[in-house]
Amino acid sequence: MSSEAASPKFKVHQFSTLYLNEPIYFQVILLEDSVFVWMGNVLTLEALAVAMPPRNQSFNVNATNLLGNSPTDVDTNFAKRLASKFKRQFFVSSQLPSDPEHQVFAEREVFRKLKELLEQ
Repeated sequence: MSSEAASPKFKVHQFSTLYLNEPIYFQVILLEDSVFVWMGNVLTLEALAVAMPPRNQSFNVNATNLLGNSPTDVDTNFAKRLASKFKRQFFVSSQLPSDPEHQVFAEREVFRKLKELLEQ
């Protein structure tokens, strides 16, 4: 029986940035075939969406809310864009103010980090 070291099945990346002098915190968890993204300025998990890339390019990305009830579908739409871009399943939770510019800024930070992590 060999005693080889097991490689981790997931990797956790945490980072933060400032938007208008207010911190935004991020956590990206890379799993074997999927990615979990949390971003916010309050440390809660009140909403969670999931999106799956299609197996066939002629179909759209499927997404749904798993937790919470977002009238704007911010998490669902962001999960769809991520799944479409990176061809993986994405779980997304955003705990940010409803200001669209705040959301766009945070999403750009996530895209930048994911490009760095997934396209190595």
